[in-house]
Amino acid sequence: MNITGTHIAYLHTCFRKLWLFANGIQMEHTSQVVAEGKLIAETTYLDRDG
Repeated sequence: MNITGTHIAYLHTCFRKLWLFANGIQMEHTSQVVAEGKLIAETTYLDRDG
């Protein structure tokens, strides 16, 4: 496996995101359920970091 700058960035950002990226797993972006989840995540618990 070639290690890229994206791998290093994810290493410093989120180990789970690094693992998903390194294993070629991508999130589904066209699902209505995903869109609802993103909306909930962006509008709930606004005082939390993350």
